[in-house]
Amino acid sequence: MIKEKKIDTNILKLSQKEIKHLAALLLKRISNPKDGLGKDLFSAIIAIAPQTTVEAVIVDNINHPTKVLVTPRNDHDYPKSCHVPGSFMRYGETFFQRLNSLIKAELGVGIKKYQDIHATYNCLEKKNKRHIIGLYFLVELAANPKVAHQWVDYIPKNLVKQHKDFFKSYFGWKIGKPLWKQH
Repeated sequence: MIKEKKIDTNILKLSQKEIKHLAALLLKRISNPKDGLGKDLFSAIIAIAPQTTVEAVIVDNINHPTKVLVTPRNDHDYPKSCHVPGSFMRYGETFFQRLNSLIKAELGVGIKKYQDIHATYNCLEKKNKRHIIGLYFLVELAANPKVAHQWVDYIPKNLVKQHKDFFKSYFGWKIGKPLWKQH
């Protein structure tokens, strides 16, 4: 039986020379930053420095919002949950380019109107040291979404934490029944 050697991942123990070598190696491996970094590298970077997300708060009326669109989410990080569409910024993108790409990819429609409204720091997972800077935009869609969704005027109990915090501070809403409990 071969015993695996435990690797010390504490970056603070690296010398300046090792850090420069590591940075050069990583930059060689990332041929096009617009394509993303890959899960392992992204997880390592987000543990050190917060990344920026664009969060699309889809509203029924941008001038007088009374309801927000939420979609189901059921993955490793957020099982049996719901959320508002969001995405990490890519290299060289504007906020509007990321917002537009996000809406088309997640909802299959375009944007009628939008306005930036809020920026926040979110500590997502203390144990994995994941933290982000979220840029929130109110968005009114050009058409009905082509995916599963619900319009709400409260905070669904299973809404992801950073969106719960936003709904509470921006709209002043209270927590209510969960959505899509059984995916």
